[in-house]
Amino acid sequence: MHIHLPKPLHGWRALLGEIGVVFVGIVLALGAEALLQDYHWHQQAKISEDAIKRELKGAGLVSYERLILQPCLHGQLSRLATALTSGSTHWTAMSMATSTVAGAPQADRVIVGAYRPPSRLMGEDGWRNAISVGALNHMDARQVAQLTSIYASMATWLAAQDEEASAASQLAPLAFDGSMDDRRRSDMIAAVAEVDRLNSLMAIVSQQMIDKIRRLGLGYSRQDLSRDGVYEPDYAVKIQREARGACVRDDLKLDLG
Repeated sequence: MHIHLPKPLHGWRALLGEIGVVFVGIVLALGAEALLQDYHWHQQAKISEDAIKRELKGAGLVSYERLILQPCLHGQLSRLATALTSGSTHWTAMSMATSTVAGAPQADRVIVGAYRPPSRLMGEDGWRNAISVGALNHMDARQVAQLTSIYASMATWLAAQDEEASAASQLAPLAFDGSMDDRRRSDMIAAVAEVDRLNSLMAIVSQQMIDKIRRLGLGYSRQDLSRDGVYEPDYAVKIQREARGACVRDDLKLDLG
């Protein structure tokens, strides 16, 4: 019995066979590489989204704190403006009460202030990292546009806070008794007006940020908002009321979506 072995390919048949093997190998390699790339960017986008979600929660909670303090901050500015326009040549100290409370996020200060807003940070590292590694290119375009708007508002808020702190320092003399001539009165009224402008801007941007974050629909639960201690909504109201009194709002609910 004779066994017939397949004849080796010759000429064009051999060449085409070799090309076919190489082509299949390249296709498989490219497919595997594409799958690995997709997995890599999926993981990178997930890491960035988680970091951004944590940052936006922090921004929302800080914005909420600013809003519940508005009656206190605006009220003090109103009292200062009224006293300054009274025409009296003697100024009676008008400090802003912010008693020290255990666990309160308000740092102790040496000088008593006539206007004492909170000083807060908002994280941006997750957003900046997402930009630097190119993760935004692998996220939903509509969501990226919304995030860009939120972080722009955050930058506005932080810049206004710096300006407010500088402007508020000009009001420091109003926390002490002293004389009040026309020149000083005019300077103090201008300083109060500037602080009032910045406080109003921060209140507006705070509400805008909360609304924008809510529209993202990131699915924050009550538990999510209760993991940051002093920035938890209910606790923020509690410690600020203990520090500043009944002017702190307790009827404002926080909804970040």
